[in-house]
Amino acid sequence: MWINKEQLPLFKRLLPLILLTISVIGSAWFYWKSDSKVEQLLISKEWQSMSTVRIDTDYEDMGPLKRADIKSNVVYLPNKTYSKSSTLTIYSGLADEIHPLTINVMETGNWDYSGDYLLIDPTEFKDVTASDNKNFSGSQKKLIMRVFRMDAQQSKRVDVVNDKTLLLTSLNYGSGILFSH
Repeated sequence: MWINKEQLPLFKRLLPLILLTISVIGSAWFYWKSDSKVEQLLISKEWQSMSTVRIDTDYEDMGPLKRADIKSNVVYLPNKTYSKSSTLTIYSGLADEIHPLTINVMETGNWDYSGDYLLIDPTEFKDVTASDNKNFSGSQKKLIMRVFRMDAQQSKRVDVVNDKTLLLTSLNYGSGILFSH
């Protein structure tokens, strides 16, 4: 045996400490390795998402708004910034309204990924819409933008479905999918 009788008591005392150190180092490596793997996946593609929001008729301050479709493209950059382009197509509940309102929003900000959560810190929102719709007032458009901004500030849990699909789960508002082609 490579340990003699005089070294055995010392070895018995140090063995748990050595195993604990190896366990802590291994756990830390696994934790950081998994974060960096998801970060690499986030920055490797342009991600897209689509969602539909239905508005309850009980909110009079929303006016004729009944449904909104949101299509977004987002790019996460290695310098921890992101750029997101979204098209909100807003449908009125008025019977004579056939043309929906379209709002194009450019969003930029900072992102971080830690402990399975994507943390978004938007710094700028720009309404880059070219057209206007008379069925929605300025205050209703501002309310829509405020809700859009609040959703952007949510921390979302990221679950990797596969290399082209990520499931984002918000703490308050359910789940969404990011996908790439």
